[in-house]
Amino acid sequence: MSKRSKTNKSKLGQNFASTPIGLRELLDASPDAIFCCDIEGRWNWLSPAIEAFTGVRPNDLLGKFCTAGCRPAAIWLAGAPGPSPWVAALLPWLVNVPLSASEKDTFRSFRRLDSNIRRILIVRTDRIGDVILTLPMAHALKKDSPSVRIALLIQRYTSEIVESDPAVDQIIHYDDGKRSLVFFDVVTMLRRERFDVVFHTHPRFRAALMTWFAGIPIRVGTGYRWYSFLFNRKVFEHRKDAKKHELEYNLSLLGSVGVHTDGDTVAPILEVKPHTLDSVKSLLSRLGVREKERIVIIHPGSGGSARDWSAKNFGLLGRRIRSLPGVRVIVTGGETEEILANQVRDLSGDGTLVVIDRLNLREYAALAKLASLFVANSTGPLHIAAGVGTPVIGLYPQIAPLSATRWGPYTQKKKIFSPVGMPADCTKCLASKADACECMDSISVEQVFEAARAYLNPD
Repeated sequence: MSKRSKTNKSKLGQNFASTPIGLRELLDASPDAIFCCDIEGRWNWLSPAIEAFTGVRPNDLLGKFCTAGCRPAAIWLAGAPGPSPWVAALLPWLVNVPLSASEKDTFRSFRRLDSNIRRILIVRTDRIGDVILTLPMAHALKKDSPSVRIALLIQRYTSEIVESDPAVDQIIHYDDGKRSLVFFDVVTMLRRERFDVVFHTHPRFRAALMTWFAGIPIRVGTGYRWYSFLFNRKVFEHRKDAKKHELEYNLSLLGSVGVHTDGDTVAPILEVKPHTLDSVKSLLSRLGVREKERIVIIHPGSGGSARDWSAKNFGLLGRRIRSLPGVRVIVTGGETEEILANQVRDLSGDGTLVVIDRLNLREYAALAKLASLFVANSTGPLHIAAGVGTPVIGLYPQIAPLSATRWGPYTQKKKIFSPVGMPADCTKCLASKADACECMDSISVEQVFEAARAYLNPD
């Protein structure tokens, strides 16, 4: 063993001799892939095994910690795939050694996004609006380190809206369009890509376990799930409290690698290709929409993700809007929402068009871009419209986890309506199990129409 290594071990022994031994704060401060205590060389027998497993010499890293003047209660081995679950479960019980300010700074220096981080994975396996609100993470990472390669693990149906995003280099599908892919097939794909960091924006045990098995060294996720031991950089925020926007919660995860976006422009921007716009214009022409008509899109469904304003109210709103000169109302929906869309059209009156499941997501984004206004409940298409720059009116429940504070369209060109003076938890409506929501229907058609008219006739 080198003289330097012996000196480092001696210094380490002195530190432990004068201080209660503890790791809890180090767990919060460092990317704990594997920890190895080396108290006065008593555990030195572990070094060959660790070096064989990871390719990293423990005493080399010990020297760096000791030279920095901090108490190296633990060693981070960057090449390791992560601790076994039982090790992770035991670590919080080991000790409580408060670190000085200078020591904290030393450990934080290992957390910055540096030249060693080349490949990053962002996991978002839920719905289209959620994916859109995750895209600013990729842009923030690219702005901080333009050379990094960013991949998204997402559902296949959401990939169309991501394909043209310049900050996304790769898309990995979580499913085959009908069901999730076989667990170890995904693990094999992820391991092959050799990612350095993964961000879990929509934490689920299955995905968390996948990235652990894939051996991704830095795994960022919430600290409030029973399986949070699978993440070795934890962010302690309860999203259900809705203290800020979902997009901002996503960006908060980047702080774990030293990337901060305070004051930056982070609103999602969706690109629409000219040929896609031309294709949708041709469709509108075939449907009888004149080129000079202003289009107002009404999207009454939410796919069950929120409490909804009723079809009756949307239909009456459509009738009021249709009375404005030079305006064409188009009702849109998914393949399961045809009955709902037809109800809105019938109430709205002659000339109202229904477009159901005729467009892919790229074409739907083009339709939203061609519109003068987009009106909807809390739903992914509302975020598409906001992303292409169209003014939007959103109708949101007052329930905190579903509220506009967390899920509203992230744009300046918006008007949000939520129930006022209704129970904060919508207990009565939820208990009734009825489709209509008394709380949401307390938002009057007149209120929403006046907001729509202000956008359509600003003078």
